[in-house]
Amino acid sequence: MTIIRTFIALASIREWPIWQMDVKNAFLNCELQVYMYQPPGFVSEDTSFKYTLDLVSNAHLNEANVVDTPMEVNVKLYAQAGDPLLKPPMYRKLVGSLIYFIVTRPDIAYDVHVVSQFVSNPRRLHLSAVNRILRYVRGTSIRGLFFDSTSSLDLSAYADADWASDPDTCRFTTGYCVFLGSSLISWKSKKHDIVSK
Repeated sequence: MTIIRTFIALASIREWPIWQMDVKNAFLNCELQVYMYQPPGFVSEDTSFKYTLDLVSNAHLNEANVVDTPMEVNVKLYAQAGDPLLKPPMYRKLVGSLIYFIVTRPDIAYDVHVVSQFVSNPRRLHLSAVNRILRYVRGTSIRGLFFDSTSSLDLSAYADADWASDPDTCRFTTGYCVFLGSSLISWKSKKHDIVSK
């Protein structure tokens, strides 16, 4: 996805036209000449919005109040805190959907990273954190990545670490983001395997 976002940012700056097509694997080894036009009267819709509504609906949060932040400030989630969930597959499905969602929503990447650590044994508190992320996403459903056509081609990167913030293992989490001009093209949040002293 980083390569795709880089290409989109570059195409935006250079004002190149972009065409997207989906080719199934069966056609990889044959001569392919397929042309398809949008049917008359068809209006394209923003599918990221259509995806947000489905995700919120699956969690039964259509009527829930929206929140301003994806996670409460200074909240630590512990692996064994609270009662176990009676239906863990639902938690796993929601977290998996959010992982897919962060391809275009870097603002929830860290929070999804946190809740994804508990998919093997989720608790009610963990589900509450997932529901808060979904309530935030519902209130910010029109947000996405912006690729500025007047941007420069300067590459810049930023990184940070939180030093032993995990309450269960004392491992630290690092994160980074990379910009091509003013366009965000890559980001990551990762908990390390070692304890730093």
